[in-house]
Amino acid sequence: LRGDPPSEEEIVSDRDFEWIKYYKLMPVTFGFEIEQLDTDVCSQLRFAYPWHYDGSGPYETALPPSTYPGRKLKGFIDNCRNTPGCTWTWKSEISHPRAPERKAGCGSHIHFRPRKDVEYISAQWVEAWTSAFNTLVETVPLVLPMFCYGLEDQQVFTFRREALYWAKIVKRRVSSATTMRFLDLSYIGHPYDAVAWNRKIVEKPLTIEMRLNETHPAIAYELAILLNRIIRKC
Repeated sequence: LRGDPPSEEEIVSDRDFEWIKYYKLMPVTFGFEIEQLDTDVCSQLRFAYPWHYDGSGPYETALPPSTYPGRKLKGFIDNCRNTPGCTWTWKSEISHPRAPERKAGCGSHIHFRPRKDVEYISAQWVEAWTSAFNTLVETVPLVLPMFCYGLEDQQVFTFRREALYWAKIVKRRVSSATTMRFLDLSYIGHPYDAVAWNRKIVEKPLTIEMRLNETHPAIAYELAILLNRIIRKC
C-alpha cells in the first residue's frame, strides 16, 4: 500500500522501466463507515469512537479518509478483541428502530477523496475528481459481488431488498464542467446513488461515496485498496 515500485528482481523488460518512469503515488485517500446494531456496541467502544445514529437506522462510526486507514481499522479490531464483551456477530441488516416491519442495512460505505498534497493531483484538481468519479462509476458493476454480504437466514450472498433505493446505479459519466459544480463550496448534497458526490454539511469535505457496499469492514478495506489501485494512473 506504500506504493513501492518493482524491485530489481522484478524488472524483466523495457516495459518495466517505463512503468517506473511514469510511476505515481496513490492519488486518493479513503475511509469508510461502520454501521451496526446499537446494543452490540460495548461501552468501551462508545467512548473510544464518535458514534451517532445513521438516518437509515443503524448505529454508526466513521474512519475518516486517510492515505493508510488500515492502521485505524486494525486499531478498531484490536479494541474489540482485547476488550472483554466487545465482539459480536456481524449483522448485514437489522430491524429498523422506527419501523419494525422494515429492514435497515448495516453498510461499510467507502469514501474517496483525491489528495491535494500530491503535486500532480493538485495541478489537475478538477480532472482528478472527474477521473476518479468516472472510474468508480465504470468499476461498480465489476465488483458488485464484493459489495453484498448476504442474509442471515440464507446461504447466499445477496443485496437487501431496498439496496437500489438507497444506492441507485449511476449510468452516466461526468464532465469537468459538472465536476466543478460539485467542487464549489456552495454544493451540499447526499444523493442516494451507488457512486455519490457527498457533502452533508459545509464543515465536512467533499468525498465520493460508494453507497452500495453492505459488507463487513474487513472486506470493505480490501475492496477500497483494489479501487484505489484501479483509480491510480501509472
